[in-house]
Amino acid sequence: MESFLILVAGKIAVAMAGDAVQAAMGFNLGAEESLKTEVKETIRRIRSDFEHMQIFLSNVDMQKYNTTIEPWLKRAREIADSMEDVIDEYLHITVERSQGGLRSFLHRAVKSHKKSSAWQLIANRLKVIEAGLSHLEAMKERYDIKKNESEVEDTADEGENVNGLVGRVFNSSRSDPVNEEDDNIYREQRKILFQLLTDETSTRAVISVWGMGGVGKTTMVDKVYGNREIENRFHCKIWVTVSKSCRIEHAMRRILKELLDADQSEHETGGSSDLNRLQEDVCSILQEKRYLLVLDDVWSGELSSYVQRALPDNNRGSRIVITTRLNEVASTSEERHRLKLRKIEDEDQTFDLFCREAFWHADDRRCPKRLEAVGRNIVRKCQGLPLAIVAVARLMSLKGTTEAEWQRVYKKLSWEFANNPSLDNLKHVLNLSYDDLPSYLKNCFMYCSVFPDDKIKRKKLIRLWIAESFVQDREAQTVEEVAEEFLEELLHRSMLHGVQRNSFGRVRRCGMHGLMRELTLPTARKENFSMVWKESESSGGLGCEARRLSVHDYAANSALFHMDFSRIRSLLVFKHDSSLTTLLKMVSRNARYLRVVDLESADMDRVPDVFMDLINLHYLGLRKTKVRRLPDSIGRLRNLQTLDLRYTKIEKLPKGIGQLKKLRYLLALRLNDRSRQSFEFISHVKAPGGLGLQNLTTLQHLDIAADEESSMRQLGYLTQLKVLIVSKVKGVHCPQLSASVSHMTSLYKLSITAYDEKEVLQLQDFGHCFQNLQKLHVQGTRGVVAGGGLHAHDSLLLPPSFRSLGERLRELCLGWSGLKEDPLPALCHLDNLSVLFLRRAYHGVQLRFKEGWFPNLQELHLLHLPHVNRMVMEKGCMKSIRVLQMEGLSELMLLPKGIEHLTSLHKLYLSECNNFLLYAIQEDQRKRVDHIPNIWHAYHADGKKIIEILSRPTTRAPRRQVLQSQLQFCFRIYICIHVTLIDMMACSRRRRRWMGSLCHRIHFQPPAKQGRTRMCFRTYPHPRSGRR
Repeated sequence: MESFLILVAGKIAVAMAGDAVQAAMGFNLGAEESLKTEVKETIRRIRSDFEHMQIFLSNVDMQKYNTTIEPWLKRAREIADSMEDVIDEYLHITVERSQGGLRSFLHRAVKSHKKSSAWQLIANRLKVIEAGLSHLEAMKERYDIKKNESEVEDTADEGENVNGLVGRVFNSSRSDPVNEEDDNIYREQRKILFQLLTDETSTRAVISVWGMGGVGKTTMVDKVYGNREIENRFHCKIWVTVSKSCRIEHAMRRILKELLDADQSEHETGGSSDLNRLQEDVCSILQEKRYLLVLDDVWSGELSSYVQRALPDNNRGSRIVITTRLNEVASTSEERHRLKLRKIEDEDQTFDLFCREAFWHADDRRCPKRLEAVGRNIVRKCQGLPLAIVAVARLMSLKGTTEAEWQRVYKKLSWEFANNPSLDNLKHVLNLSYDDLPSYLKNCFMYCSVFPDDKIKRKKLIRLWIAESFVQDREAQTVEEVAEEFLEELLHRSMLHGVQRNSFGRVRRCGMHGLMRELTLPTARKENFSMVWKESESSGGLGCEARRLSVHDYAANSALFHMDFSRIRSLLVFKHDSSLTTLLKMVSRNARYLRVVDLESADMDRVPDVFMDLINLHYLGLRKTKVRRLPDSIGRLRNLQTLDLRYTKIEKLPKGIGQLKKLRYLLALRLNDRSRQSFEFISHVKAPGGLGLQNLTTLQHLDIAADEESSMRQLGYLTQLKVLIVSKVKGVHCPQLSASVSHMTSLYKLSITAYDEKEVLQLQDFGHCFQNLQKLHVQGTRGVVAGGGLHAHDSLLLPPSFRSLGERLRELCLGWSGLKEDPLPALCHLDNLSVLFLRRAYHGVQLRFKEGWFPNLQELHLLHLPHVNRMVMEKGCMKSIRVLQMEGLSELMLLPKGIEHLTSLHKLYLSECNNFLLYAIQEDQRKRVDHIPNIWHAYHADGKKIIEILSRPTTRAPRRQVLQSQLQFCFRIYICIHVTLIDMMACSRRRRRWMGSLCHRIHFQPPAKQGRTRMCFRTYPHPRSGRR
C-alpha cells in the first residue's frame, strides 16, 4: 500500500544527496541558478509530504475505509509516478551536465537557453505535483479518513519487536516443516499412497492426488516420496513441478534434466526442443529401470496423457504420481488410483499444526493457555487448509504474545472471511499475509512475480533489488547484507520457498508458490508496479502504465509492439527471437529512464547503440548472449551498478569501464571447455592498459584477466571487494597481487588462476589479512623463491599464512597443483570446510581420510587424479558428507575402503572410472554402497555422453536369481584364475589367440605383452548394450 511512497521518497533522497546536487550546482549559468534553487526547495517539500503520507497509510484502518480510500490511493500512486518521472529528469540533466569537461561546458553554455527551458519544465511539473498533494490532503479531510488512533502506539513499537524476533528466528536452527515427520496430517491418505507405490503389481500405475489449492497435495506426496523404503524400491525418482503455463516439450525437457541431474552437469544437458528426440532420450534412460515420476501441479489433461504415453511401460513396477486441482486431469488415471484430499476436519490436528509453526521457537511448541481460545478461533477461520494454517501461523510467530495483539489479527481475519464467503478462502489468507508484510518487503515480494514459474537465482534477484532501489544500506550493513535479510524474511513468512540450497545451507534458488504468484500479479498490475506480458493472455492496444515490463512470450505481430513504453523503468525479457532487436529499439527510444535491462540468453551479437544513452541504467544483463564487444561509450552509463557479461564472446573490456564509478558487480567469465578438463576451461575478460580500476571503489565482485603488473597494482584500490576472480597471473606478479589483496578486508571469495600450467605461483605472502574469506580457489603450481628463481615446492599446498583460515574457510578448490604427497594431512585442520575440490592437483597413488578429519565436509570432488589407485576412509571421518564425485580416477579399481562408514552420503557421481570399480559397485561389493540412494555413472558411447543410474532397490531378490548370480560370480573367478595360469604358460601365438578370445567372452582385456598379467576390466559392457 504505502510501499510505492517509500520507493519514491528514497529516490528523492538519492537525488538530493551527494554528487547529484553537486553536479547540478557545479555550473552556474546566470539565470539558471535561482531556478535550480527553487527546484531544490520544492523537491524537499514534496519529499516531506510523501514521508507523512507513508506514515499515515501505514496506520490507516483499511477495513473501515476500504471503498473510500481506493480512489484516494489511485490518485496518490499517479502523483508518486509523476514525481518519479521528475526525479529521473532531474538526475538526467545533472548527470549530463557533469560529463565532458571544458568542451562540454562550452557546448552547454551555447545551449544555455535549452537547459533553462528544461529547468523551467521541471519547476512547472513540481508545481502541479504540489497542487495534487494539496488536493489529496483535502480529500482526506473531506471524507474523514483517519489513522487508527488506538493502534498508532502499538504500530510504532511493532517494527522494533518484529525485527528483534526475526533476528532470533534467523539465528536458530529451525528446519523446514516439509522435512519434519508428521504422524497426524493426512495419515490415512499417506498410507494409501504408500501402498499404491509399493504393491507388487508389475504393470505401471498412474496415481492422481487432487484437491483444491492449498489443501496440501504437494506436501503429502513429498512426505511419501522421501520415505526410505520408497527410495530403496525404485531405481530412480524424478520430481517435476509442471505449473500452469508449462507446455509438453518443456515438461519432457525438465524430466530429462532431472534424470541427467542438471544441477551437477548443467553444461552437459542438451537443449533440443524436438519432442520426439526428448521422448527417445527419456525412454533410453528409463527403459530398464523401475522409476517413480511425480508431476506436481498439473493443469492440462493433454500434458498428463502425453507423458503417460511417452514414458515406457516396462512391466517393472514403475509409478507415475500426478498432483492437480482439476478433476479433468485426475481422470486420466483409473478411479481406484485417485486420491482426493479434502480440508482437515479434525480441529485438534489443525490446531496442532498451527502451534508447531507459530511457537516453533518454544521447546514444546505448544500454545500458552492465555492464547489458546483466540488461537483456535484464528485456526477455524483457515477452514482446514494446511497452506493457510502455516501461512497465518508463521505470521503470528512474528507477533507479540499478548492477547490484544492476537485479537487484532483475528478481527482482520474475520473481516476477510465475512466479506468473502466463497470456498476460495486461501486467497484471502494469502492476501492477509501480503498486507502484513513490512513496507520494505512488499516491493521485493511483488518483484518476484515478474519471473516465470521456474526457479529464481538468489544472487541475481538481490542484484535486481539493489538496482531497483528496493534496498538501502543500514548502519554497519551493506545493501547486499540487508537484501539477504529481506530474502530470508520472505522465506520464513512462506511468501517464497527455497528450491535449492548450497552446501552452506544458503538458498541458491528460490520460488514463489503458484497460488501466491496468481494473487500477486493482479495486485502488481493494479498498483502500476509491473506487468507480465504473455501473448496468450494479452489483449490488443493496451497502454502500459506499469513501471516494469516482463515479457514471457510474444508473437511477431504482437500488440506488444504498439504499446506506449514511455513509463517503463525496467525491462526483463524471457523469450528471445529475431524480433527482439525491434522491441529493444522501441523500448529504449521511448523509455529514456530505464533502470534495468535484462536480456539473458538473447540471440544478439551487439549492444544497440541507443543503450549508451540510457544514463539512468543501473543493471545491464547480457549473460549468455553472443555479444563480442562493448562500445567505449559505455562510460556514459554513470549509474550502472551491475554489468553481467558472463558466457558472452567478449574478450576485452573497453577503457570506458573505468568511468563507471558506481559499478558494484562486473561479471565476465567465459566457459571455454564444457568438459572442464583443460587448464583454461574458464577464462576472463582482459583488462586493457590504463583501465582506471582505481575509480571503481564501490566494486563488490570482479572477474578479470590481469596479466600485467599495473593491473595488479590497481586492484589495491578496490578495498570493498567481496569476490575477486583473477586469471592469467604470473609468478612475478604474486607479490604485488598479495599487496593489493591485503587491502581487501571484506573479501569473501578469492580465485587465482596461473598464466598457464607451467607457471609457478608464489603464495607464501598471502592470507595474513583475510578476516572474512570463506571460499578459496587456486589453480596452478605453488612455489617458492630460491636460488634466484621461482621453483615448484610440494610442501606449499597451503602456505602458513593461509592456515589461519582453518576456522573460517568453507570451500577450497585446488587445481593443477602438481603435488606428489598426499594433500589431506595438510588440509585436515580445516574443520569447518564444507566443499573440497581436487582437480588434477595430486600425482600420488593413495588418499587416506583418517578418523575425525573433515567433520563438516558435505561435498568432496576428486577430479582427474589419474595415479590414485587406493583410497581409505576410516570410520569417523567426513561425518556430514552428502556428495562424493569421482571423475577420471582411471587407476582406482576398487571402492574406497571404508565407504560403508559414510552413512550420510546421499549422492555418488562416477565418470571416466575403471571398469573394475563399476563391476565392484554392480556385483561383488554392492552391499558396501547400498546405503547410498543416488549413484550415477557418466560415460561416452558413439560420441555421446550417457548418464546411467547405478543405484537400485535393495529389496530381496528371488532365491533363483540369487543362486544364478552366485554361480555367475564363481564362474568369473574360475575363468580369471584359469586365464592367469594360461598367460604364465603361454608361449605360442595360438594359445594367446585362444586366451584373447576367451577373455573377450568374459569381458576382460588380454595382456598386451608377455610378462606380469594386467587384468583391466576396461570393456565391461553397459547393461543396455546387449552383450552377454
